[in-house]
Amino acid sequence: MQGISAKGHGRTEARHAQDTTIRGREGMKKTICYLMSVILALGICIPGGALQAAFADGGVNVAASITKFEIQRPKGTPIAELGKDSAFYLAMDWKVDDPNAVLHEGDHFDITLPSNVRFPPDFSTLDFDITDADGNVIARAHVEPGPGTPSPGYSGGKVRVTFNDKINDMYNVHGTIYMYALFDQKKIHVNQSNTFSVTVGGKTTSTDLKVTKVLVSPEEVLSKQGKKVNGANEVSWRMRLNYKKATLQHTIITDSLTGGSGNETYIPGSFTLKRVDFNDEGSVIATHETVDISSALVMGPDNKSFSLTVNNLGGNQYQLAYRTTYTPGTTITNHVKLTDDNATGETSVGFKEQGSGGTAGGDLASKIKLTKVDGDDNSIPLKNAVFTVTA
Repeated sequence: MQGISAKGHGRTEARHAQDTTIRGREGMKKTICYLMSVILALGICIPGGALQAAFADGGVNVAASITKFEIQRPKGTPIAELGKDSAFYLAMDWKVDDPNAVLHEGDHFDITLPSNVRFPPDFSTLDFDITDADGNVIARAHVEPGPGTPSPGYSGGKVRVTFNDKINDMYNVHGTIYMYALFDQKKIHVNQSNTFSVTVGGKTTSTDLKVTKVLVSPEEVLSKQGKKVNGANEVSWRMRLNYKKATLQHTIITDSLTGGSGNETYIPGSFTLKRVDFNDEGSVIATHETVDISSALVMGPDNKSFSLTVNNLGGNQYQLAYRTTYTPGTTITNHVKLTDDNATGETSVGFKEQGSGGTAGGDLASKIKLTKVDGDDNSIPLKNAVFTVTA
């Protein structure tokens, strides 16, 4: 009897274990079904692959549009014509397509940039801030220019605008963006109207600009320009000497710095004088020799001025190059004068680093907008109305 009871008890335990296993499987099935329903619901509620983007990037790719697109020089001044060697701004107004869409940290959109415009890393700002009306950083923009080869390279590409937590719970989001750039001279048509296009989410906006060839005056004796040195608080200056090919015999060049923070100086050891050939646009097309100026160059007090005296330059063209220190955000002015028995020239050139940037703003979803209107005619708003809002 004991054996039979033990055997029956064993069967009861086995049956109980089997029931427990079945209930566990049924519970697992219910859990899986619940998770699948949640995922399906999310997939229905969040369109266009946004769910995948949200999990991958911590935000969604929002639908946006360019509402205005111009080429400007200087910033804020639209132009219809520009020399092919000139730098300029791509200026855009943008908006999120759905004014009721509430944005959050990590949300972003991409702008495909014109294929005939260059964004070289040693010239263009590839990472910059987007700020609100109070100057707070509300987003960051990152430029991915096209490949660096073949030369000149870095044409087109895209810029991604990614919002930070300052955008949380905002809707009706819109703003601006401006980017400093150069023409891709292999892709533009000189002395003709050229079309430049940007695209967001498959929607393209274009603007036209005549790109011209700017010739140097055949009577030019002296000119200069400055360019920011990549990765350093310095300016590289290039001076074009004797483009007109006058017969220079006893030439004195004087140069001085003003503006900036007041602490800018010339950098000793950065000076070079080369005999070159210029083309009709003033670019160097051949370099023949480097002139030894070690004993001819005299630096002024505190390295804020210099004089260079050279003899028998003849009817040749030259380029004088050197660097100065630079304080970001300031305008440094370089004044130069050339005197010779057969030619004179004088010019002042200012330099200020040109960057990229933009703005963004919107309305907070937590705000309540109240408008008091006439009791008989709701189209008539009442001025100086006072409201009391209670919970």
